[in-house]
Amino acid sequence: MQQYNAGKFNHKIKIQEYTSTVNDNGFNVETWVDILNPYAKIENTNGSRFFGASTTDVKKTTRFIIRYNSILKTKYEAKLQIMYGNRAFLVQYINNIDESNMYYEIMAEAIDSGE
Repeated sequence: MQQYNAGKFNHKIKIQEYTSTVNDNGFNVETWVDILNPYAKIENTNGSRFFGASTTDVKKTTRFIIRYNSILKTKYEAKLQIMYGNRAFLVQYINNIDESNMYYEIMAEAIDSGE
């Protein structure tokens, strides 16, 4: 079973779900809603570079490790994003490491902010 140094969980993140909510006027509005605010261990992975139609596209994938929380048990199929500072990451998958209910590995792709 994988063990992690508790001191490495030093980055505060927000995990958000894309959901439909009702605004003050009674209309449904699609929006990101915070579902969890854990501390995470963050590991940047190598970028994947894709070539096609004379353009270069670079995908930046980041690995987030958080302590297990049962809230995520039901969110494997949900559209999720992680906010870290002012950067957003679209969640690609969630893995309950070794099915141990101790840690989650979350792989997420950086969302281009247009900068």
